[in-house]
Amino acid sequence: MRKNVKISLLILFLLVPSLKARAISWTLDGKVWSSPYQDERVYLSQLAITLKPHDHWQTTLSLPIQYTHSPRTQDLECLYPRVGIAWSVPLSDTVTSRVRLNYQFNPRKLAVQGGLETLHDPIALGVTLSYQTRTLALAGSVVFAANERWALGAHLHYSNNSLLTYKINHTSKRGKQRQFSYCHSLDGSLQSLGLKITF
Repeated sequence: MRKNVKISLLILFLLVPSLKARAISWTLDGKVWSSPYQDERVYLSQLAITLKPHDHWQTTLSLPIQYTHSPRTQDLECLYPRVGIAWSVPLSDTVTSRVRLNYQFNPRKLAVQGGLETLHDPIALGVTLSYQTRTLALAGSVVFAANERWALGAHLHYSNNSLLTYKINHTSKRGKQRQFSYCHSLDGSLQSLGLKITF
């Protein structure tokens, strides 16, 4: 556990000063996963930094921590850092193509995502195809902007165990973003509550 913390902090503090990014943002993300069939709960939180050296691509480094609680066990674990690289290419005034690579250090996993997003104010639609560990997944999303600060979204991740997520997004006057989410699997075996803050 201590080794993972040292590796994560070292990568984080070496990476930030070396890149001349146009924009840097921090994200604190927390989720609580549970199942109606089990007494175990999993608390997953992560601190992420996103650097945007160019208008069309950005890189993200996240440091996840997982806490598992059940009547029999209580376990706190600092997981290995994860890295993501994303590209976005505008195809027209309303359509944007997106590609993202996510890499997890241990166990080693590489995920590839690609999709399209179209914006017709106040509605944004998106579709994504992803591949990870010999598994293909299809995702679709619809987001409705109620006004400049509030937006509502629904996201369906279709795979072996499909997930449906509802999100409420809020942007403050100073630009701080908050996201509240509720997610559940379509078979009813998993559900989660989440809060994400970007500043």
